[in-house]
Amino acid sequence: MHFTDTARLFCRGYGDDNIIGVLNKLWQISFDKRLGKGLYSLANNTLGAFWEGDLFGGIWSQNYIGMYCWTPLMPDALFTYHVNSYRRLFDAQSDGATKDYRGEAVPAGALPEYINYRKEIGGVARYKVDEYIAETVPYEDFWVEGTAAMVYCFGELILTTRDRQLLNQYLSRLESACEWLHSRVDENGLLAVGPAGTLIEREYGATYLGNLKYERGYPAGAMVWYIAANRQVAELEKMGGRPEMFERFSSYAKSALESLPQLFTRDGYLVNYMDWHGNPHGVVGAKQHGYFESNPNHDALALEVVNRQDAEKIYMVMKSADGLFNQYGQVRCVHPVHDDCMPNHAHGINPQPNPDVGPRNDGASLMHEHGPGEHWNGGIWFCSQTRMLMAQYMLGKHRDILKPLERHLELYREGMLHDQIKGDGETTPYSKNSKHVMLDFFEVPGAGLRGLFEYRYLWDRLLIYPHMDPTIEQYEQIQPVRYGTKKIHLKVDNKDRGYVKKAVLNGETLKEVNDLNVQIKYDRLEHVENLLEIEI
Repeated sequence: MHFTDTARLFCRGYGDDNIIGVLNKLWQISFDKRLGKGLYSLANNTLGAFWEGDLFGGIWSQNYIGMYCWTPLMPDALFTYHVNSYRRLFDAQSDGATKDYRGEAVPAGALPEYINYRKEIGGVARYKVDEYIAETVPYEDFWVEGTAAMVYCFGELILTTRDRQLLNQYLSRLESACEWLHSRVDENGLLAVGPAGTLIEREYGATYLGNLKYERGYPAGAMVWYIAANRQVAELEKMGGRPEMFERFSSYAKSALESLPQLFTRDGYLVNYMDWHGNPHGVVGAKQHGYFESNPNHDALALEVVNRQDAEKIYMVMKSADGLFNQYGQVRCVHPVHDDCMPNHAHGINPQPNPDVGPRNDGASLMHEHGPGEHWNGGIWFCSQTRMLMAQYMLGKHRDILKPLERHLELYREGMLHDQIKGDGETTPYSKNSKHVMLDFFEVPGAGLRGLFEYRYLWDRLLIYPHMDPTIEQYEQIQPVRYGTKKIHLKVDNKDRGYVKKAVLNGETLKEVNDLNVQIKYDRLEHVENLLEIEI
């Protein structure tokens, strides 16, 4: 079976030509070499991996999270770079004897927040978000939520490729990460995380005790990724034929899910975190800590940590939170503003001299109390926007998807190929220099394309959920979906615009079909290139 393949065409269809055009442009800006600023430009041949770009010069695990959207769709020529990006992070995982750059012992299982590959440094792993924190104040936590997120993403890649060599080499490392995370679970069933141990890093101040002293807190986002990570490792245990270990990590996920309601508000959405004293942070309208934190909420949707009913409730609250989405439909990570951030990097209140910090440490000459910050507040971070788009596809919110994708193409034309923009689209200090290209920018196109069918990889099958815009009557995906060593090309008849009615694989009608998805067991793929036709 042979299919025509071109890097300039992702799909074709009948219906809304604008939507088809947007989808093809998202593919082109990511992979058409003639344009010069796509993912090819971020594939570092020296590292054999993707990196964040010249400005930051390394692999940053937080910034890499959204790349999971490309795992099913990335062209073969770049896929090895994708695999190696995860490998480098997990190869730097602490074994318990690892020392951070200040000589502090790193817990076994913890992953680095980033690996710096600038020429003058060369491959130095950092296990805490410390680049803006005064080195004399070692209270920031290790990379808890980021470790869980990387376990989820790398675990999915192994399930996608069904690569036994990767499984055998890295399963113990994935297990070690989940065991370390499990060791952080408190008696209330929640992950206890110190300052800067979450994806929102410097904006997460945990529990401020006064006098520059901090205690841990219970962040909702860390719980969401912890649940998803353990589910992923459980699937890998099944793939490896280890039923007892499957039960172990399944139980971790189940127990955490049962504890998660402690972090929900009465209105049905997740707070940012609960502090050590039991006070919620991130409750809209509250006199103190009355902001909305989007990351734990859209991540709970995108990772299917909550059921459909709860997901709809969360999304309804997000849409009703005035100002959370900007005029282009892009989601702000925080709105309106944090009041509980860590010191430094324009954070905090009540400046205090810090005599232990030398004058050469720019930005660290003053310490501050727990207070407001500016790094995330009101901003659009593309890695987060990626997961928001996945959540919107999964809920069928098609009217909310097209506009931010069109805006992303405008930003590409304007040369703003970076990790973030300000909330209303204003430039950041480095976005005025169009030579800088950052990986996060191209994660949004990945979500725009993956979300069409979602793709859920289990140990023995692939679940395909069509999320076709109702204005598209017929759809053909030229670029194939990866599953093991096989490829699947998709065609959809969407004339009735309802539930899945029928699916035909290589001319044979499938029985494994329900209203929402098509299930394909790997052993049903008889060819290297396969055709799946879906009738909706």
